[in-house]
Amino acid sequence: MTMGVFIIGGSNSIACTPFVRGALAAKATVDRIPDNARSTRYTLERIEEWLGPRRWDAIYFNWGMHDLTRLDGGVPQVPLPEYVSNLEKLVVRLSKNSNHLLWGTTAAMLPELQPKRRLEDVLAYNEAARQVMEVKFKLPVHDLFLLTSERPELLGEDGLHFSPEGCRVVGESIADFIGGYV
Repeated sequence: MTMGVFIIGGSNSIACTPFVRGALAAKATVDRIPDNARSTRYTLERIEEWLGPRRWDAIYFNWGMHDLTRLDGGVPQVPLPEYVSNLEKLVVRLSKNSNHLLWGTTAAMLPELQPKRRLEDVLAYNEAARQVMEVKFKLPVHDLFLLTSERPELLGEDGLHFSPEGCRVVGESIADFIGGYV
């Protein structure tokens, strides 16, 4: 019997999902939300329609880059305390649709090409998310930041989205991670 996997994430997850599907084809059917998940705030507004009553063997999810994006006035779109609270709410909600929740950290980016994003925010949001996922909920964490910070060539020209090769490498890494749980 084929397992079911559901992916929730931003634009990079859109680009990586075909590689996840390909790598897991013999083991699992991989579905993804029909939208860019953007921020935790945006996802909380849409999570019911995206999940519905269906159960998956695993849900792989990630938020962060939109949350930490600094808007006019230099304030993050979703301040860190709200991000933490939103993550906690989302984990509780996701747990109704799967017993295997798998978190992916926010990937690296090149701050010199992303003036509305700061590396220190990526690190702070990732650490806060790690506390929620690993410490509070005991969930497995896939370190996309480590993968992409060690290999900056995986990032595309905008320093945020993955290059074509980055999509393949990251997608296969996500598939390997998920494969350990389905």
